[in-house]
Amino acid sequence: MSYELYEPNPYHAPAPPPPPPRRSASGWIALGIVAALAVPVLIVLGCGFGGILLAAKSGASPSPSASTTRETVQPAGGPYRFQLPAGYVPIDAPADARGTLEHATAAALAPGDTANILLAGSATLPVDTGTLAEDALRTEVDATVAALGHDARTGQATSVHGYSAYRYDFVYGSAHADSYFVFKGTTMVQVLCRWADQKDAVRRGCDDLLATLTIT
Repeated sequence: MSYELYEPNPYHAPAPPPPPPRRSASGWIALGIVAALAVPVLIVLGCGFGGILLAAKSGASPSPSASTTRETVQPAGGPYRFQLPAGYVPIDAPADARGTLEHATAAALAPGDTANILLAGSATLPVDTGTLAEDALRTEVDATVAALGHDARTGQATSVHGYSAYRYDFVYGSAHADSYFVFKGTTMVQVLCRWADQKDAVRRGCDDLLATLTIT
């Protein structure tokens, strides 16, 4: 059919159809993140979907450790892996800390020590974050951090082992945490580092973990 030959009756022209509703991709991101993050237990433990690493404060990616003999941690069916930081032992992710995290893993300085802990987990988002503008994704992550009761103004865009990431400072009374949200496509990996009295050791462990984090 040629539109060039079509001459509608001007007195009976049909009304144009209404435009389709607009769908907010960043809104989907927020829903996905909130579903994965809105877990009170994570707040208690000082772990959040975001930050770690002292080196990331400067915006730089961590440098991988030279060791090639460390144990590789990869949860069954999980979309990520990392090398166990030196001086850490793998432990079961505390049941009250997993929340809605998928494929949760944890490491501690000593068995049973959950006061100073590294916790990782993943979440599947309904939108490919690689298709979003950086400011749109940042806005959604900031909103999620604020909803968890933390200061989104501490957020910094950074890179973790080549992946887009955002880092935040979380404070829980006398406990603190560095929290990272790390993104690849529709996968978000959260690395949670919380310390009560072993700040240097936990941040060193975070450094090592992030330097070897791979999202598959």
